[in-house]
Order: sequence, then C-alpha cells, then structure tokens
Amino acid sequence: MTLPVIVDPNLVASVREDLTYLAQGCKQPVTEASVKRASAVLRRLVLDQNATLQAGRKMLGLQGQPRIQAFDLEAELASRYRGVDFAFAGGAQVGGALMALTIMRYMPLPPPRFKIREYLLSQYMQATAMVVMGKPVSRSHLVRYVANKLGGVHYDPHRTNSKEDRLFKLLDAHRERLHVAGVDIVHYEVLAIGQHLLRSPQVAELLPADSEALKNIPGLEAIRASCLGTP
Repeated sequence: MTLPVIVDPNLVASVREDLTYLAQGCKQPVTEASVKRASAVLRRLVLDQNATLQAGRKMLGLQGQPRIQAFDLEAELASRYRGVDFAFAGGAQVGGALMALTIMRYMPLPPPRFKIREYLLSQYMQATAMVVMGKPVSRSHLVRYVANKLGGVHYDPHRTNSKEDRLFKLLDAHRERLHVAGVDIVHYEVLAIGQHLLRSPQVAELLPADSEALKNIPGLEAIRASCLGTP
C-alpha cells in the first residue's frame, strides 16, 4: 500500500519564495552584499541537511534530481589542475558583463572550447567551479564559504587546518585578484550557481509560468556566443 504524500504548504511556499528571490536578484544591481544574501538561500535550498529544493519537489510529486547545465571546467582542464594558477567556470550575467571559462596557467593553453555539460543537481554541486593555485574548489565549497565564512549566514574569520579551511584560506588570499562588474570572483561564481539553477526546467517549473524574472537570465548558448565573439 502506497501512503499518500503529505504536502507541507509552508515548505513549498518557502522554496518558491527562495527561487523568486534568486530570480529577482538577476534583474537588480548586483553587489557583494546581495550575493551574500543569495548564498544563504542557496545553502538552504541545496546544501543543508534537509535541503528544501528536493524536499519541496518530492512533496509536489516531482521525481528525480533537477538537471543543471553549466560550463564544464573539469573537461576544459582534463581534470589536471597542477600548474593552473587560477580558473573559474562562470556563466553568469552581472550587469552587462558575461564571463565564462577563464583560465590562467603557467604554460600556454589552446582557446577554451566552452563545453556545456548537463549534470544532476548533486553532481553539479560537487563539480569543480574554480581552481586556485592548483587546488580544485567545488560549487558546494563556494556556497559554504560565502554563507558560513563571509557573512551570508555567519561571519567567521577563523580558519583551522582542515582540508576545507585550507581551501578557504586560498580563497581569502586570491578572491580579490579578479572582479566582474564590481564583485569579486568568488561572489561572481556563487551568482552563477543561482543562475544555473534557475535555467533548469526542473527548477523553474516551481515558479509561476509567467515569471518575468526568469526572462532576464541569458542562456548558456548566448553566453558562449558572447565569449567567442560570434553573433
């Protein structure tokens, strides 16, 4: 006997409110303060122990994980990070700026291919989004860093010698090296995570079909064309 799914309207409303907040942020002036607040939303939706995005989808009878498309930094580097000074996947619009797959390396590299990969949500969050001094940093690390260390949820300057905190020390030291439209590269990459989620049909279906906010998010093909300088 299959038990009926009990729908908690407050949880479903919370998920929709959080997604709406992320979507509305895409058409507002972006600041590091606004991205910090978005990191708290992302942590709640996809990282916390009782992550609300999948819980809400399950309550609504939606099966499986959302599929997320993003630029594949791991494929671009063939998962070889040694010798990579700094790299990030990108794929977000900040103001009029569109950036993706920027790689700084000690040796010459061929032009990026801007390969787009489709991930399951869990794969996407664990995939490498940045490389700093040869060390890969996942999207989960970036959201936790901004949410837990830089003030999205908690401000915590303390760093231990744990593996994660060693990554956070690298981000402390290098995140100001590059800015996109006024936000440092770590905040930019967290913004990209929110925009990638909203591009997913399985995530966007939780929002009203006529949501104007989603229309402000450029598709990855448009971003690739912009980076390549093609029409």
